[in-house]
Amino acid sequence: MTVAYFRSLAARFFRRSQTENDLEEELRSHIQLRADDLERFGLGRAEAERRARWLHCVMSSRERGANPKVPGLG
Repeated sequence: MTVAYFRSLAARFFRRSQTENDLEEELRSHIQLRADDLERFGLGRAEAERRARWLHCVMSSRERGANPKVPGLG
């Protein structure tokens, strides 16, 4: 194995890490925007953030084809 091979492995590892960080930031942004909307409708910030995270989980499950049993959403 050559030095170039190890450099390639290291580059892929760090690139993947950056991609994961970017994705995490993107998801965090979407949840915060949803929480902002909920807060504008009268919820307190903590409750708005809790519901935004919950809604994100529910919608993600449905997109993956799961059918979560969520009271009130049918």
